[in-house]
Amino acid sequence: LRRLLIQRFGDLPNWAQTRLVEADTFQIKAWSERILEATSLEALLNESATQQD
Repeated sequence: LRRLLIQRFGDLPNWAQTRLVEADTFQIKAWSERILEATSLEALLNESATQQD
């Protein structure tokens, strides 16, 4: 996911790298499923994990 984020949005700021390191498997999967639709790194990674079903 990190490599895809860099390819799509460029270098990752520290806050984004921290979010990736601290994310659980569910969150990584959710981000992976939405990466192509995200308009920005902020929009993708700042969405709450409360969208869990």
